Parts: sequence; C-alpha cells; structure tokens
Amino acid sequence: MKTLCLIVFYTCAALAALRSEDWRRLADNKPQARSGAVMAFDQKHGVSVLFGGIIASPQGPANLADTWIWDGQNWTQMTPANSPSARYNGTMFYDQATGVMILFGGATFNGGLIQPHGDTWMWDGDNWTQLSPADSPAPRYDSVSAYDSIHGVGVLYGGFSAGFLSDTWLWTGSNWSPQSPPQSPVGRILPAFAFDAVHGQAVLFGGSNTVGYLDDTWTWDGATWTQQFPGASPSQRYGASMAFDPLYGYSLMFGGINQKGDLADTWEWNGSNWTQETGLASPPPRFQFSMDYDAVRQQVVIFGGTHGTNLGDVYLSDTWGWQ
Repeated sequence: MKTLCLIVFYTCAALAALRSEDWRRLADNKPQARSGAVMAFDQKHGVSVLFGGIIASPQGPANLADTWIWDGQNWTQMTPANSPSARYNGTMFYDQATGVMILFGGATFNGGLIQPHGDTWMWDGDNWTQLSPADSPAPRYDSVSAYDSIHGVGVLYGGFSAGFLSDTWLWTGSNWSPQSPPQSPVGRILPAFAFDAVHGQAVLFGGSNTVGYLDDTWTWDGATWTQQFPGASPSQRYGASMAFDPLYGYSLMFGGINQKGDLADTWEWNGSNWTQETGLASPPPRFQFSMDYDAVRQQVVIFGGTHGTNLGDVYLSDTWGWQ
C-alpha cells in the first residue's frame, strides 16, 4: 500500500510539473451564434451535446430548439424526430447510471414576456423523449445542475420563477426528489456549478439576486451545503461557467459578468481554494455561454455566449478548448 501511495504521489507531482494548459480556438464550422444554450458531455457516445439558446433577430430575441454534437473536431446538427420546445437558460447533465442526457426547464422569450418551463427531457444519442416524473421542481430558468458521481444522482439548484429560488433537487434516474438541507446558499440565478469527483463535492460560485452580483463559494456533499471561505477568490459575477477536469483534479471556471462588464479570467478550484491562471491566451470576454469537459479529448470546451458592448449585447459562435 505504501508503494502504491508513493506511485500516486509522484505521478500527480509529475503531472503538475508538466502542466502547460492554455485556451485554444477550435472549430470554424459551428452552430449559429447564441447565448444560453445547454451543453453537457455524453460519455456513452463520446460527444458534447448542445441544445437551444437564444439569438438576435430583426424582430428581437428568438428562441432556438436545435440539437448539435461536437466530436472534438466538428459540430454536426442532429435531426431528432422529437425535441423540447425552443428555449434558453435551461440546465442539462449526463446521467452516468442510465447513460442519457437529462434536460430540465429553461425559458421562452415571447413578445417581451418570459415563460419558464418545468419539463424534463432525455436525450439518448438519437432522439429526445419527454419524461413524466412523479415529482418535479417548479418551472424555472437560470438554474444549475451537475451529476454527483459519488452518490449516483443529478443535483439541481436555484434559478428564477417569480423570484430567486434556493431549493435543491436530486434526479434519481426516473424522478426528482426535493431536499431539505439544514442550510443553503441564498436564492440566485446563474452561479457557476460543477461536481468535483476528487473531493466528492459539488462546488457553486457567485450568481446574482436582488442584492446584486455575488462572490461566495459553497459546496454540496450529498446532504447539505457548506459555505467555504477560501484565502483567495474570484470577483463577483454571474453567468460564468465551470467544469471539472479529472486529469488534474480541479474545477475550472471562466468568464461571467459583473458591474464592470463581462469577464475573461480563468480560475481553478482545488477543493479548498481558488487560484487564478494568468498569462494565458484566452477566449474573448463573455457570459451565459456553454461549457463542459470532453473526457475523450481530455479538454474543457466552451461555446458561444454573450459579449456586452457599448452598443448592446453581441451573441458569439466560437468554440474554445482548455488543454
């Protein structure tokens, strides 16, 4: 056992010494520029799956209902027989136990009105199927979710629907189960969220509510939320995204927006503290973009999002990889 521990220690030390991560621009062929699409990595089929979002049009923001896959080199549009209705800012994760993608909620922008959704959908690699769980979170958008591989459940938190939500739900493979933790983060929209499989906890950062932009860090251990007080921390923001990199054992967070504008900084959460990566090539600033970890190519992938300018928001269509 002592020899094995030494091997693991020196292997991790060697990987750390050889680290040379950086952002790199990927494909030129791409889906239409958009913000608020959901994306997660399908481990069974070895591709990232992207759905929906919102785009600019002469008549105002338009909702999307298209499905795309990213294979590490190219984007390919899928033509499923069934599909969720057009929407943006839903949430999606890959259910390792059942081998399917689970999509929940989101919103449709229609004539200045925002309609939240409370439906649950499954993507099996070829088609979308609407599910009918016995229990379900209330309709909402701007919530976050991730798959807890330690406990074998999906974790969904927060969002917005007539108010900022702070509830926690677990997806058990066929049903949603409400949780009653002794404490929870205050209600908010669009925090960054990912599951850290090395430390056995989901990590949540920031978001926004009536107070404004937030910069607090919380972890979920399967039963309760615990606020963390790291020595270093990113600035306030919402609309950032985060993905866990199992190769090096940290959660990677990029971008977002706060009172100073949209951001392009990169941060790592190691289970107890935040570290900013500096001196990097970087995607342009953005928020409400799509992000996941591609386990086949061993890289974090981001797509699209919104870039704020003095003339208004611009939707993006670029693909970047962190490797």
